[in-house]
Amino acid sequence: AAALSSGGGGRGAWLCGSGTWITKIGAHAAMLAWLTPLAAGPSVAGALAGEWGAALPVQPAAGFGTYEAAVWLGSSAMAPETSAAAVFSAALTSHLLAAVYSILLGALFWLGSLRHPPDARATT
Repeated sequence: AAALSSGGGGRGAWLCGSGTWITKIGAHAAMLAWLTPLAAGPSVAGALAGEWGAALPVQPAAGFGTYEAAVWLGSSAMAPETSAAAVFSAALTSHLLAAVYSILLGALFWLGSLRHPPDARATT
């Protein structure tokens, strides 16, 4: 545990990281539940499985395919009667929305950094 907290971030960093991850899982689960007939439990299971699938060491660009397959596998474990096509298309929609959102926000913040460069004295 000491090695994990040696980065200087401490408890606050762990809380912020955990909070953003839980929010991400919740957002993906909500989108799965909204786009499919899945209940909350299978939606959360699918979102968690998708995150675990994204951690595979070898996968295609941006995790497309492995993420969706993991979402289907996780959600079908709790709701096998749900259509695989419906879950796969909802997972793809959720994944694409997250990717586009991340790229757009990254570009927005990058453009903002060009207009207001960081103070050189703050980094020393």
